[in-house]
Amino acid sequence: MIKQYILKAAAAAVACVSALALFSGCGNTSSGSDPWDYSKPIPAAELISYDPSEKLFTGLEWTGKTYSKDINGNTVNQSDIVRVNALDYHSVGTVVYDSVEKAIEGSKSYNRTVSKYYKLLTGKDNAWQLAVYKNEEEAEAAGVSDFYKTDYDMSKAPAYDGEQKIYTSQTAYYGGFKEVTLPASWQTQGFDFPIYTNTIYPWNDGAYGNERVFAPVIPTKTNPVGFYRCEFDVDEDWISSGRRVYISFGGVESAYYVYVNGYEVGYSEDTFDAADYDITPYLNKDGKKNLLAVKVHRWCDGSYYENQDFMRLAGIFRDVYIYSTTGVRIKDYTVVTDLDKNFKDAELKISVDVDNTTAASVSDMNINVRLFDADGKEVIGGINKSVPATASGEISSVSLSKKVAEPRLWSDEDPYLYTLVISLYSDDGVYYGSIAQQLGFRELTFTPTADTSKENEHYDTVLLNGKVFKFRGVDRHEANPNTGRYLTLEEEERDILIMKQNNINAVRTSHYPDDENFYNMCDKYGILVMGECNIETHYNVNGDDTETYFSKLITDRIKAHTTAYKNRTCILMWSMGNETVGGTKTFLENITALKQRDPTRPVHFESQGSGGGVDVASTMYSDISGMEWRGGWENHMPYLQCEYAHAMGNSVGNLYEYWQPIRKFDNILGAFIWDYVDQGIWTEIPNGKYDYYGNGKYIAYGGCWGDNPNSGDFCQNGIISADRTVQPEMQEVKYVYQSIWFDNHKPLSATNRTIEISSEYRFTDLSEYAFTYELLRNGVAIDSGTLDVSCAPLSKVEIEVPYNLPAESKPNSEYLLTVYASLKDDESWAKAGHVVALQQFDIKGDYNNQDADISAMPDVSVSENGDDVIITGSSFEVVFSKSKGIFTSYTYSGEAVIEKGPEINFNRARISNDNVWNTPDNAKVKTVESFSYELSPDKKYVTITEKLLLTAGTSTEEVTYTVYGGGEIKVSRSLKLSKDVEEMLKYGNVITLPMDYENMTYYGCGPADTYNDRKRGAPAMVYTQTVSESFYPYGKPQDTGTKTDVRYIALTSDEKNTGILISADGMVQASAIHYTAQGIGNARYTYGLPAVKNTYLNVDFGSRGTGGASCGPETLHKYKLLNDTTKYEYSYTIIPFDKNNADLDTIAGEWRSEE
Repeated sequence: MIKQYILKAAAAAVACVSALALFSGCGNTSSGSDPWDYSKPIPAAELISYDPSEKLFTGLEWTGKTYSKDINGNTVNQSDIVRVNALDYHSVGTVVYDSVEKAIEGSKSYNRTVSKYYKLLTGKDNAWQLAVYKNEEEAEAAGVSDFYKTDYDMSKAPAYDGEQKIYTSQTAYYGGFKEVTLPASWQTQGFDFPIYTNTIYPWNDGAYGNERVFAPVIPTKTNPVGFYRCEFDVDEDWISSGRRVYISFGGVESAYYVYVNGYEVGYSEDTFDAADYDITPYLNKDGKKNLLAVKVHRWCDGSYYENQDFMRLAGIFRDVYIYSTTGVRIKDYTVVTDLDKNFKDAELKISVDVDNTTAASVSDMNINVRLFDADGKEVIGGINKSVPATASGEISSVSLSKKVAEPRLWSDEDPYLYTLVISLYSDDGVYYGSIAQQLGFRELTFTPTADTSKENEHYDTVLLNGKVFKFRGVDRHEANPNTGRYLTLEEEERDILIMKQNNINAVRTSHYPDDENFYNMCDKYGILVMGECNIETHYNVNGDDTETYFSKLITDRIKAHTTAYKNRTCILMWSMGNETVGGTKTFLENITALKQRDPTRPVHFESQGSGGGVDVASTMYSDISGMEWRGGWENHMPYLQCEYAHAMGNSVGNLYEYWQPIRKFDNILGAFIWDYVDQGIWTEIPNGKYDYYGNGKYIAYGGCWGDNPNSGDFCQNGIISADRTVQPEMQEVKYVYQSIWFDNHKPLSATNRTIEISSEYRFTDLSEYAFTYELLRNGVAIDSGTLDVSCAPLSKVEIEVPYNLPAESKPNSEYLLTVYASLKDDESWAKAGHVVALQQFDIKGDYNNQDADISAMPDVSVSENGDDVIITGSSFEVVFSKSKGIFTSYTYSGEAVIEKGPEINFNRARISNDNVWNTPDNAKVKTVESFSYELSPDKKYVTITEKLLLTAGTSTEEVTYTVYGGGEIKVSRSLKLSKDVEEMLKYGNVITLPMDYENMTYYGCGPADTYNDRKRGAPAMVYTQTVSESFYPYGKPQDTGTKTDVRYIALTSDEKNTGILISADGMVQASAIHYTAQGIGNARYTYGLPAVKNTYLNVDFGSRGTGGASCGPETLHKYKLLNDTTKYEYSYTIIPFDKNNADLDTIAGEWRSEE
């Protein structure tokens, strides 16, 4: 038992008791003047303190040992000890400010440093010392076990002699102290090595020389231990005023012991939930040169419930700070914004817990509550409530409420925030400080499940402020390729800005609580959050072991998270965890307890589906038919997909189809893409390897560090890359997640210009947005204008778009109309003009075609030289190989333009979803079965006809080349698949050019990569980019650069005058990159890419859609290249042109057929 002592101090004596005070009734409402005098000093008081020399822990708490001893000699399972001497659970946001004005400033700027009672111990201005050893035994042998003691001589301590790099399991450095900047995972600071596993515990089966263990026991042979030290001063005023001093750890992976000035302070083994400790009795009397020491174990028994498909790292990865309060303090508070049945007026309900840590009872304290709008105007004046006498060591609650007329409501569309300030003061006007938070008025209405043993007979869907809403969501790990897990406020904000700019409105914090700054940014920008507790085993802990060893851990983590973030406006729903054996007594009890503590939010738990008392059902990776079935579910229980559209590598196909049932059924709440950001760490490339990024590093994933077991690149699941570069698939996400839709019930034409605009916004009239249109001829705008649109939420309106078609159309014209909705004014997350929705329409009409005049072309000649057939014109020469069926050189105006091609190609560098293996990827020409040529009678062209026998069974391809006098080559291809070929990943051909062909112009879908199941958000226009830019460096290189619905594509060189233009008959798929499919596919990492030697121009019939089958349903049938009744025929023309004097549109049009 810890002994209590009385510490003489000059501190406030405050008491609080349970009392109910209605703002409009029992409480006193001031007119805005302060009921205190800032200049009045806080009277002296005595604080309750503890014997700092008391032993608090055995050092075995992390081990998971069963039938072991605790510090009091009791027999326990060590897994039951999850925290020692930590403060009770409390809401974030309880840092005290020294004035209401400072509280407002700190809350609105999310900057606690404006408080004189807050001090950050991490960051660039604070030096820490760190040593990491392979295990406790080696640390003890090195003499660092006493690192926490004040007499530990750092000048004689082992010194670091490793390198600042990412190590592997074979080369990992363990050893002495070095200076580091925190927060950061220690694997990014030159110690230990990273591991990535998905479902497997990294220590399984004796990995890294460990003993074989089973839950709850944790290995000890390779279980690195980190030793942190830093020195800090406490503000002189904190000491002289006799204030309490606390320390807060935002995130430490995974178990850690805290020491101050050699004294044992506390312990925690919850990586992602913050833990605070009272360090008042452990401080030096003058507050100077206090030694903080932290011992961190990489894995502990709690790690069995942190099996979360992420990088396995270690260390202090979130901020550490100290803060101070008076002896009587606001310990915690709860705020609820209760809207009336019309969702117009509100009742602000607040409960404040006050903790009397002084030695005497107090009876003269008061609570003051104020509310300010975003402009700083006081909406609720000071509401004052006296607190009756409270005994020493007691905690009491004061409850208050106040009617608020027509508050501006918070939503993802309009995240309006007020500032709530709660202050503590005495009857005689002494001010004890204020706490504050940003607060949005919003309310969820839903049907709570009444019984954990069964579902209700009927449910209403979940509403936000009285309206149906959809989670246009992503799952998100907190990952940083530079620091491991740590993200600065600016980096958290950047993630949110990317989401907002791409119509993402929701995040599931998978699978643990995020840093506090993330929730702050979600409040600020209007991101709807499913707050998930730090619980996941991937079903590797059975139900019996759950109850026997981990019941207390589960309860602790659920209560810690749901208490800490209960006041966050952005959190709409709690999630108990992920992929864990649910339905046990502990989980059912915790669901019941959580719903009693917080009846304002529905509870979700993927592991229990729709059972066990949850209010919202969910599945992962259900197919579209499964979602249709859920939408029509008999009892209408609200449903969502907590993971879908597995975004591994080049992915996110058929997203539009997924959202058809989501939009159709009100009880489908939406879905969360797995996931938002790739996990990876910048790692040094091996010597001599290709440095793609130019920084000597590559973004590494599982297996790169000798980690075994590992789950490879299964952590590369983001729609942005680890370095926060937006991936091509985001273009489709933005489109599918848009909330404004455009449709035409009749084809648009010169006489019908009517379109329908529909709004999925629940609170915003479309008059708040700017609407524009562009009329394009062959991908280039020829007319544009603005549209005056007013449309109520969840409504539709028809408008006429006043585009002007030319009175006389030019030959070879295609007209498209693109309509845009954009921000009318600057917003906090994007500038005016940012596009939030778009749609492109065909415009029908009778337009003339004008073909190239073949009769006016120069004559051609044809000759043979062995295997070569040589066709020559006045400015070109092309050499065909009869045995290969391709041309082996092409020169124009004396410039070598094409080295060889077009070669048949079935290969794409397999994407992560290409989990079919009966495809003819490497099929090639086995023999040229027939080859003939014929010069036309007028000598204007030569026709070559081939029949190619392929290595894909008995498949054949018939090819016709027509070579014209101007150097143009018409290519027509027809594929006949044999019965043993079921499906293709791709069918097309590749043309090899010199590497200097770097500049690209194309008319097709863009600007990002598109596929047949991922092109709806890509309007067809004329785009320009470089070949190098067209390659996207996925963590594991794979197919990239693909453009669909290509009418023409042109390549030029800075070193040559001659460009090459491909004009399609109809539309083709095309790409131009500097690597072959085989070269990309053979590279596991970017440093494995081959040296750039050529430009490869792919002109294809098409390829398989990307789908999402790396974890989930197959690519939809209609997006596959199946051996069915499909006619695999296509044609195009290769056209040389002078880059300095060429109209690509005119040239392409003369050679392009619409069929």
